[in-house]
Amino acid sequence: ISIVSPHSMAGSGPSGFCRELRQSALKDRSRLFHETNMGAGLPVMAIIRNLRLAGDVIHKIEGVLSGPLSYILNAFNPQKAFSAAVREARQKGLTGPDPRVDLNGLDIARKIMILAGEAGAHLEPEDIQIEKLLPAEAEAAPSVDEFFAILEKHDEDMRRKAAESAPRRLLYIARFENGKAAVELKPVSASHPFYNLDGCDIMIAIYSRYCQTPLVIKGPGTGAHMIAAGLFADVLNAALGMP
Repeated sequence: ISIVSPHSMAGSGPSGFCRELRQSALKDRSRLFHETNMGAGLPVMAIIRNLRLAGDVIHKIEGVLSGPLSYILNAFNPQKAFSAAVREARQKGLTGPDPRVDLNGLDIARKIMILAGEAGAHLEPEDIQIEKLLPAEAEAAPSVDEFFAILEKHDEDMRRKAAESAPRRLLYIARFENGKAAVELKPVSASHPFYNLDGCDIMIAIYSRYCQTPLVIKGPGTGAHMIAAGLFADVLNAALGMP
């Protein structure tokens, strides 16, 4: 049978299992549809898959892959502290009740691993380097209230990083290149495709042998309605026997 799933854990586990899952889905004309593993249903996986089917080679993928984090870093500015931007995102329901789940980088690491796997790479979870956004003591805080109290003490560190990067923008970017993957806080200039991101939008840039400039996909990075639409599209594709 074909499988449709929004669950990112299977696609970002040990590579042996991931390969087995993909290979099993090719038997008996069945397929694995997991477009909603990232990007709330934006057609990222389908584009990578179609490029490879056409003989293209993906050599680099860059992405701002978290809608909540995109919002937080877009809201963070000299007038609004980083901790205040995190509180605002939580109040709007963009993060979970405990924002550390969205801020620890693990979800983004899973997403870049899934994209790399779709591009043909075989990575293990421990292969991905993650630059932490949060200080260790904030991650280890016993409650959400104590987490925010600790985070406020580190607001000046984030302000300093932003000031040192000006006029470039600070974004939390996942990157796959030359068989390696990393997630890092990175300054980007006005010439970078991610520079003008706003709100909860996410963006993925795909660099391949056939493309002289990156293929860029941009859209909403969160939202139950978007995920539902993406799941329904995957179900229809499975029913129609699409590749």
